[in-house]
Amino acid sequence: MRREALGDARFLGEIERHLFLVYTGKPRFSGANNWTLFKRHMDGDRILQRFFDRLRDHALAMAEAIGRRDLQEVIRVFHADWLARRQMLPAMTTPAIDAFLRQAMLRGALGGRLCGAGGGGCLALFIRPEARPRLAEFAERFGFRVLPCRIHRRGVVVRGLRDKEIER
Repeated sequence: MRREALGDARFLGEIERHLFLVYTGKPRFSGANNWTLFKRHMDGDRILQRFFDRLRDHALAMAEAIGRRDLQEVIRVFHADWLARRQMLPAMTTPAIDAFLRQAMLRGALGGRLCGAGGGGCLALFIRPEARPRLAEFAERFGFRVLPCRIHRRGVVVRGLRDKEIER
């Protein structure tokens, strides 16, 4: 196993300025979704296999976009990944979350997706930084709670024997 750093501090700061996180108040139980996907995969479902191929391609494209410091491509891949997941698992979202995302896109959001295990209660968005106050007000009126978010720059920490910390 090897850790590879993606993005430098300046680019990660640029990404961070565009990130916006809200708690929707609608946590989801992801175990049922995950079990359905696992079972379909084990049964050889070709549609599901193509879906996993798309997710893999999104992960690779995201790593490449970060490596090139291409914020617009990061945002495009981030949102494309959400659209693919939503199409495959429509139950991972709700009409209220979909409505919020549509309206947020009209108010300065550039792309978004649910995050957490299979549709957790948080929605991450990329936004125009100048739209942050407007989006925060809209989120609060919508009944969502704006959460602070930062990109962790320390990296992966593995705890080994005797809980000695090993940085990678």
